[in-house]
Amino acid sequence: MSNQIKQIQAHYLPIEDRILLKIHTDDQQVFHAWLTRRYLKLLLPALQGQHPQTGETLFSENAQTEVVQPVPLDDSQFNQPYEPPEVADFPLGETPILLSKITFKGFDTDAPQLALEPEEGSGIALSYQPSFVKALLTIIQQSVAKADWQFDSFIHQAPEIGTLQ
Repeated sequence: MSNQIKQIQAHYLPIEDRILLKIHTDDQQVFHAWLTRRYLKLLLPALQGQHPQTGETLFSENAQTEVVQPVPLDDSQFNQPYEPPEVADFPLGETPILLSKITFKGFDTDAPQLALEPEEGSGIALSYQPSFVKALLTIIQQSVAKADWQFDSFIHQAPEIGTLQ
């Protein structure tokens, strides 16, 4: 996704027992994806700067000092209702994709990405910059709390200054 994200929402649906992630961009593209419990056990460590399978830190100490910087976020940003665009383009289709894989891209560049992907087909490429990661982690944590999946021991609080750890 090369355009700017305008809004993100993660909403727990009890009947589905999964979280619907909605993203729409400045150029009216809309992406919908399902986050399952199993997938969140992979995604949450990645959003906290750890490899989802090994638990190793994703950044070297040198890279960490360059990437990790305080980023001010206003909590009111996370309480706005989701507003879909009036005329939407659905590059992945109108039906939400079921996410199953995470791919890290461009770690040797100034624009690292976290690709959230289904088993087959295209997925959603997101910025892996601290400010965006903190915002996404905050949004997902709010939905996980509503889901009551008992991830308390698994989920760390989003860092106050928006850093990857």
